[in-house]
Amino acid sequence: MSINEIVSLVLRVVVFILIVFIIPLIKRKYSKDQLEAVNATIQTYVEAADQIFGRDQGVLKKEWVLKKLAAAGIDVNLDIIDAEIEAYVLMLHNALKDD
Repeated sequence: MSINEIVSLVLRVVVFILIVFIIPLIKRKYSKDQLEAVNATIQTYVEAADQIFGRDQGVLKKEWVLKKLAAAGIDVNLDIIDAEIEAYVLMLHNALKDD
């Protein structure tokens, strides 16, 4: 098993655990419509950051996404926001890998 496969597996497990335990907390904080809007916004900013900054700029991308979310009025101090960002990054990387 290569290091990339191990890292990918670890990331998937971490994201899964975060989402399983944190989604109930999110549902208490946001309504369904608000949650869908937040998720769509996160996904848009993650994809935009990937286009703007390119490869190997993960820290810059995440800082940019967090600034944009804060400017949009989304509480970036919630663990779920971080988990959602990481989940979208993983999905984006997997989609790019499949192409």
